[in-house]
Amino acid sequence: MIDSRDWSRLARLAACACLAVLAAVPARADDGRSQRERDMETFRWLDGDGDGEVTREQAVRERSRSFDILDRNKDGVVTAGEIRAAAAAWGASNPREWTVARQEYWVEGELGTMPGGSIERDAYIEYFMRWWFDRADFDHNGVVTENEVLLMPPPMTLGAPNGVRPYGAN
Repeated sequence: MIDSRDWSRLARLAACACLAVLAAVPARADDGRSQRERDMETFRWLDGDGDGEVTREQAVRERSRSFDILDRNKDGVVTAGEIRAAAAAWGASNPREWTVARQEYWVEGELGTMPGGSIERDAYIEYFMRWWFDRADFDHNGVVTENEVLLMPPPMTLGAPNGVRPYGAN
């Protein structure tokens, strides 16, 4: 016969099992996509020649092009205002792909790279290389493959006091 202590233990065990299942479900960001989906999208964007590999040089070149697009006044510095304006323009031109939630998520991520409210080209590229490319390049050979992207660990922000803080965390 089951007494009240057994029911209590059973309830705690069921709660732990539910938490374990929830922990195994991939986390979704505010834009509705998993981190893996966002990382794969970044990989496809960086793999401009479609050979299934992204070299360090390709990543730097594409990130530099992004900087040029974002730096609307061409002063060599991207500001928070320029980031927000770019997101709004992309959202207006492609509302199904660039939803408001996705724009907000992207803006938050980009602003995380610029603690002073603006960022210069070299710092913008370096932050991305440390945050994305180095995280993906498991074998440290200077080339990221699709398989490496599938195995990427969760992103962490750079420059946090202890150096490790979940990306997007306050």
